[in-house]
Amino acid sequence: MGRLMSEKPALAFLLASLYALVRGCEEAEAKKDAWLLGSGMLMGLALLSKYAAGAAVPAALWYLRDRKTGAGRAAWWAATACGPAALYLAARPELVSGAAATMAGASEGAWGAPVHRARSIAAFLGGLAVLPALGRFPRRTLGAALAGAALLFVPWLDAASVRPLDRATGAWLAAGGLAALWTAAAARKAAGRALWLPWLAGAALFAAAYWTVTSRVVLFAVPPLVLALGAAFESGGEKRSPAPAAAALAAALSLALGWVDFVYAGAQKDLAAELAATGRPVRVAARLGLRHYLLRAGARPLDGEDDWKALRPGELAAFARTTTNFHPATPRRVNTRAIRVGSAVPLRLISGFGGEAGFYSNVSGFLPFSVSSEPVEEFTVVEAL
Repeated sequence: MGRLMSEKPALAFLLASLYALVRGCEEAEAKKDAWLLGSGMLMGLALLSKYAAGAAVPAALWYLRDRKTGAGRAAWWAATACGPAALYLAARPELVSGAAATMAGASEGAWGAPVHRARSIAAFLGGLAVLPALGRFPRRTLGAALAGAALLFVPWLDAASVRPLDRATGAWLAAGGLAALWTAAAARKAAGRALWLPWLAGAALFAAAYWTVTSRVVLFAVPPLVLALGAAFESGGEKRSPAPAAAALAAALSLALGWVDFVYAGAQKDLAAELAATGRPVRVAARLGLRHYLLRAGARPLDGEDDWKALRPGELAAFARTTTNFHPATPRRVNTRAIRVGSAVPLRLISGFGGEAGFYSNVSGFLPFSVSSEPVEEFTVVEAL
């Protein structure tokens, strides 16, 4: 992710916690408790960073049971891991009600439909975790996954209109996700199976239940899927690792998408600087970068009809097609200027013109990125008359 959000430290603490957990299960008795205590404390930090890290707690407890570490050790590990977050939430009950409200709001509309959720999670897993490994799956597995993905993306299951290219991209990415899930689950001799699969199941269920920005919640399912898939390939007698080619493809794709995002972010910063330089009062209805830069330059929000009606002659208002939630209904005499931002790289992280790229929000679509040459963004600058 391009922004410094709490998912990053949460995932870092989580991975360190699971490493210490495995060491604690493997070490001699004298060192076992120290490793497990460190694991519980690190998991506590992960949960305080982001509640989505809790998807790995059942996996850790299952692994402790599988390695026969004892019910007592499992209990105090759980208390160390979950106690701090439980105390914090008890002191801040509004956070619990806020999370419940977020879940309820995100389930409204077409983007909350079960089919849209299933498409999105499968496509994100395929596009973010296993896309570079598609060529390593057995033909039978990949064929079955393609058939399953094709059924998932049939037109009569659409929650909204879907472009043919987005449908094909979604089915292809989802096939990778389904093939990886099947391969990981079927590899009964794979190392670490007792940890990777429960972790993956918990993360996938959390992503489906807590339906918010897909890229953020699916992030916790990517590591166990990659690790489970690698273990499955190794247990199947793979003689040549796909890691170098996978890393090269993932890096190339990430750099291309990063460049598109850089163009998108830079356009917001440039427009904000241009509007601030006019010296006129500015209101901003857009979100993300444009809103941040304009508010910092002294602009005021434009979030409702009252703000729209309060615009005085000569004042400016800025809208962005991909991030503006408010669209005025009251007629006014205005001058408008549209600014379209393009990119020669035919990939998009978010679609504002009818596509299904929804990296920043589950309400934008089911794809982590789309193959498209549509504008990256379209700004509208309004001058009140």
